[in-house]
Amino acid sequence: MKQGGTFQLPHLSFAMARHAVVDLAQVLNTTPIKGVNRLSSTEFTWLQDMLAVSGLRLKEGTALEQKLAELRATYEPFVNAMADRVQVFPHLDPSSRYCR
Repeated sequence: MKQGGTFQLPHLSFAMARHAVVDLAQVLNTTPIKGVNRLSSTEFTWLQDMLAVSGLRLKEGTALEQKLAELRATYEPFVNAMADRVQVFPHLDPSSRYCR
């Protein structure tokens, strides 16, 4: 668990959470939905600004945004599929595909 003098708990936690998401998606028999970008560059910049206001400064530049996009791409297609599969509607629309 210790590598190069530093603990790798964030990496382990991420791997475990991603594994749980994939397993759950398989149990729900969903197909990953790719191509959904829930965090635009504008929203990423806003997020950086909000974190900076809170005292957490992230590295500047596109490398961090790209790394985050790569990490998100490993689990978000599964999360998107589960969200689509188990959506909760405030009211049931008879024409909805979920009511057939």
